[in-house]
Amino acid sequence: MSEDILATLDNLTEEELSRFKWFLQQPEILPGLPSLTTKHLENAKRLQVLDVMLKTYTLQQSLEITCQILKKINRNDLQQRLLQSKKEELKKKDSEFQEMIKYRQGKIEEIRVSIKISKDDEDKQKAEGVEVFTALKESVVRGLMELINEIEDKQKTAEKQAEDLIKELEQEICALLKRSSEVKQLSQSKDHLHFLQRFSSVKATPPTKSWTKIRVHPPSYDGPVERAVGLLEEKIKEKRKEAELRRHNYRDSSG
Repeated sequence: MSEDILATLDNLTEEELSRFKWFLQQPEILPGLPSLTTKHLENAKRLQVLDVMLKTYTLQQSLEITCQILKKINRNDLQQRLLQSKKEELKKKDSEFQEMIKYRQGKIEEIRVSIKISKDDEDKQKAEGVEVFTALKESVVRGLMELINEIEDKQKTAEKQAEDLIKELEQEICALLKRSSEVKQLSQSKDHLHFLQRFSSVKATPPTKSWTKIRVHPPSYDGPVERAVGLLEEKIKEKRKEAELRRHNYRDSSG
């Protein structure tokens, strides 16, 4: 902008330059701004005039003052040329603005597309999550029922074994009680011949088994629980691999 002012001053004749400097010293040239003094302008060349103006005013104020004085010294052509150059600058700047607007509009569309893709991916991930956890839930419930059934079957087997042993023990107790009663009766017998005839058979122990090493051990439930946990872990790994494969295929198709 300062180059434009200097170019304008270069197009002034010496007389016009003198009048230009005279107007710079008038307080009414631009209300509210200080006027320049004679000592600063008396022998000043065009470049020096511009330097004094820029030291006293802003670049924008210097441009406004220049246009005002050009009008007063009847150099409307230079004023229009100066204004036209500024309009060209504005036009160029507007082109930059339009490019910036276009770029930002493109960015808006890019962001909207990205959000749309993100939303689609969100819905897909939700659906996959529901599917995976539903399958896991069903697997957990099924595994739990199988675990409970296996534990209950083990307990029933243990109870059946215990009942059979108790029944067998009770049968042996009955036989022993019967033999004990026979022993007592025979011991009180007055018939010596009968006593001797029955002695061997009554003295003999009824058929029984040795119970020393027979134990009823509570069933172990560690195996079923560990297997159930292992199956659940395998199911989780399987679903994780399926989800990763789907995500990989989705990226390939969307890429």
